[in-house]
Amino acid sequence: MSNQLAIRSSGWETADSESIKSAYLKIQSEIGIGTPQTIIQINDVKAPTHAEHFGLYVRDLFAFYTATLTSMRLSSQWIALNVHTTYHSRMIKTASNIVTITNEEDEVDVTGYYFNPVAFNFEWIDNTLDPNWKPWGWKIPVLCDDPDDANLFYDITTHKGIIHQGSIPDRIFFYGFSPADFSGLQFFERVCL
Repeated sequence: MSNQLAIRSSGWETADSESIKSAYLKIQSEIGIGTPQTIIQINDVKAPTHAEHFGLYVRDLFAFYTATLTSMRLSSQWIALNVHTTYHSRMIKTASNIVTITNEEDEVDVTGYYFNPVAFNFEWIDNTLDPNWKPWGWKIPVLCDDPDDANLFYDITTHKGIIHQGSIPDRIFFYGFSPADFSGLQFFERVCL
């Protein structure tokens, strides 16, 4: 990590292209073929109005992110990746942290950030009405909302990981660890393996 000051202040630092490619390939070979330790199911919850539904979702999402971040804070050397398959569209490459990777199966555009959950100041801010809402300052959120995308978090030192694929929107896979207790939420629940 080249800029320790930046990552200490915000928890996020733009990753270089070599680190992005290396992390993506490690995730594919180490985590992607393994069995998840925990699977979190995202439930379809009913509420009387759209506003109540969204309010409940945002409160549950904040509690789930808090539980996830609590467990991630056992390490400070994560890399977060947004992987976009290029079947339907390509990323507009305006940033230095977008890398195109081609393998036998497909071609993907990958955006990456170093992530230090220990330094990340995670607090409730009511920013849900912002047009490009990203949960509470996460450069890459745990959940992706595009069927062509996957959001991946990889612990460089312990090889733990989190994978959420837009093509499997109701499942979040945790490898090598589990999020802290978040019982009582309606939208998120652990699936017994």
